[in-house]
Amino acid sequence: MKALRVSVRLLLVASFLVSAVPVFSQDEADAFTKEALGNIGAVNADNSSLVIKQLKGSADKSYEDLIIYADDSTFIEKNEEMANLSDLETGEEISVEYYTNETGENIAGHIWVND
Repeated sequence: MKALRVSVRLLLVASFLVSAVPVFSQDEADAFTKEALGNIGAVNADNSSLVIKQLKGSADKSYEDLIIYADDSTFIEKNEEMANLSDLETGEEISVEYYTNETGENIAGHIWVND
């Protein structure tokens, strides 16, 4: 009987530990695997977004716009210091690590201004 109680306790502890481990979807596990480099075309702090103008084709020098959204977990760095989206300026060259969520929005994990 004592062995049964110990087994039940171990089972309860094990199930608690397993439930405490976060489970990620494949999309979340692959988060921030995309990168973009370009110049800021526009910043809209009101809806937490910015437009990056990135080179599409080197032969014809064409550019494409990429809309990136920032959220509460986005880390923004400018002049080697933490910054806000409103600190970013049109024309600055930036690098972004981001992922595309289930609704198709590009969510930044890290944005930094290139010196």
